[in-house]
Amino acid sequence: DCNCLLQIPFGDVSHFEQISDIRIDLIVYRNRSMSTSSSSRYSSSTASTTNTNCLSESIYCATKSHSLRLYSTLSRYAQRMGNPSAIQSKSSSHDVASTNEANRNSSTPSPRITNNSSRDGPIASEGSGPVSPMSKSNTNTNSGRFLPALSISKVSTESYQFGTANSIQFPNISLSNSDIIQRARESLLQQRSLHDINDAQSRNAYQRDLDWKVWLLVSNWRSNHFIFHPSRCLACLIINYSPNQVQIVDVKLKEGENVVIIGVNLSFEPDSRTLLSHGGAAVVFTYGYAPSLTDLAHVKAKIVTSAFTAEVSTRKNRMDCEATAGHTAGYLEKSQTDWWAKCVICVFT
Repeated sequence: DCNCLLQIPFGDVSHFEQISDIRIDLIVYRNRSMSTSSSSRYSSSTASTTNTNCLSESIYCATKSHSLRLYSTLSRYAQRMGNPSAIQSKSSSHDVASTNEANRNSSTPSPRITNNSSRDGPIASEGSGPVSPMSKSNTNTNSGRFLPALSISKVSTESYQFGTANSIQFPNISLSNSDIIQRARESLLQQRSLHDINDAQSRNAYQRDLDWKVWLLVSNWRSNHFIFHPSRCLACLIINYSPNQVQIVDVKLKEGENVVIIGVNLSFEPDSRTLLSHGGAAVVFTYGYAPSLTDLAHVKAKIVTSAFTAEVSTRKNRMDCEATAGHTAGYLEKSQTDWWAKCVICVFT
């Protein structure tokens, strides 16, 4: 439906502009991370913009409704671009309601773009929220941060969005650090295994349970380290949907006090720190020192696995994921506030 493949890393996009009813321009940096050969994927014309360091990649959509859908999808990820302040807001005729109406009235098939909406609530403006899974075609690229692709892997999360559980309010219970971690360990150990990776209902139930339990871990830490004994925390859920085992080679704590790896039932081998194939999962949980006047005591860690290398942090815009050769990996959720962060990294086939 559009004349290009949207495989441009977020960090390479400055902003985007609506030129006409069916044309949207991506303003990309000249010295972007993608190789020069990848530019041949764009069948659009390339022209210099007012910024000499940028180029304009034009996208021509089949219909106005497709253009509206593409604009809406790009808007959801504006905060992850280089210069989101340059994006001009559209008029009321281009809002989501108009997009849905236009899609209903259009007889042409719409683009297969996965639109994972950001959650409502206070944390929606502070973090990027749930993000779309990466397509299988992203395997050989140089970055793990991509725009939604026109097609996604067979194993996807089309029905359940990670981060949905973040709106649940759990009762505040006074717990020590060891009690919080032990409760999470016992809960994840009792997690039901994913028996059929290709069954959508089973897969969605598995993801919903994991989302709920990881959020409970974050909530327990937040309620016990907010006013008294303040401490930031970060929980990163890793799920291996690929047919191969994935080993956690190293977790380097760059900022913070401690890091703990919590396996999900028998799908994780703690001795070798290996996630089994077709649904193996583990949680990397890190927490920081008490902040002071000279140190905000953020948390940051580098996770090195056999399938990807990622950096996770409680600092804004500090999360990255780069898949290794032969693998496809990316974020399914990035949620952040000033005191906690929660993210999900998935390895696909």
